[in-house]
Amino acid sequence: LEPDMLRPLNSVHQHDLHELLSGEESPAMASMTMMPRLDGLRTEKLHSDASDHDRHVAQYVAVKVQRPNVAEMMTLDFFIVRRLAELAGALFNVRTDLGDVVDEYASSVFEELNYLKEAANMQRFRSMYEDMPSLYVPEVFPLYSSRRVLVTEWIDGEKLIDQNVHVRREDIAITVTGIRNALAQFLDGGFTHCDLHNGN
Repeated sequence: LEPDMLRPLNSVHQHDLHELLSGEESPAMASMTMMPRLDGLRTEKLHSDASDHDRHVAQYVAVKVQRPNVAEMMTLDFFIVRRLAELAGALFNVRTDLGDVVDEYASSVFEELNYLKEAANMQRFRSMYEDMPSLYVPEVFPLYSSRRVLVTEWIDGEKLIDQNVHVRREDIAITVTGIRNALAQFLDGGFTHCDLHNGN
């Protein structure tokens, strides 16, 4: 990951980041990524009205790092699955081309490996729905992001699903908020977050 590691950072920050990524498991994680929290990253503020004095601030950020060799492993996995799908289609005389089905699914999965596209989608999503008081999208820092590294604002919060937390009547408001936000995305904006799981 060396070519993609936060190029504008100084050597001290890069050393801290390498130590962080080689340590304990991160608090938020998906199968293809590591997501640690980095303390004290001097991020480039994106606001055009920021003065030279406050243009750089130290803050917590979330660093999403793609695991090494993910693309190679996925390529092999999909190759095997495609061959099995073709064999299954021939064996059971399936009229649908199962190989094409696997190819279509694989193409969408591989798109998720490009974090520059994810960063652009987050910025678009944030811009479209920034006026919704019950919805907050973390700020993205494109200057420190690349195809395999995504740096965003860190947001403290509670997991929606926690075995140690009991559902309360007042929590119904969260469900109502989620439904309203989803409807607004579908019916008003037309740009929708379709992968709402704990890792995201």
